[in-house]
Amino acid sequence: MSAILSRRSVLQTGALVAAGALLPAARAAAEAPTLKAAGLGPFLAVYRREVEALAEKLRPRFEAGELHAYNDADGEAEERLGLMGYDPPICALEREIEEGMVRDFPTAYLVLACSPNEDSVDGGIPMSEARYAAAQCVARDVLYLARSRGWYVETPGEELAGSELHGPIPV
Repeated sequence: MSAILSRRSVLQTGALVAAGALLPAARAAAEAPTLKAAGLGPFLAVYRREVEALAEKLRPRFEAGELHAYNDADGEAEERLGLMGYDPPICALEREIEEGMVRDFPTAYLVLACSPNEDSVDGGIPMSEARYAAAQCVARDVLYLARSRGWYVETPGEELAGSELHGPIPV
């Protein structure tokens, strides 16, 4: 998988010159009336394209019912097989995203600044967990797209039901 925002993309857009500017940019985004006002417009466009590309790639898995938000069946499988014996599909996806798309902290902070689901995963996380939180955001943004495009319908007992997912990604 390609990085959501490679260092090259950061330099090309000129929006952020150094990793030290990411935290202030994320704070500015939180305080600005729009993300574009915070100077994140170019990053939003790249982030949206990357999430849409990932969603398209995962579409067959959504349509086959293989990929979905955590649900009651996942909880039952974890109880039956133990936490180390079962890996819910959404958790596996989050790990793939963290290892492939959100490989560094600058990318993680850009994802957190751009994702409409940031407020549902952040919750005052320590900096050491920013990559994991960003991976959760990407997974939730992909889930939102899959549901909004009709690739799968949430089932009873599924986490991240309806109003718990936020979207679309701003343009």
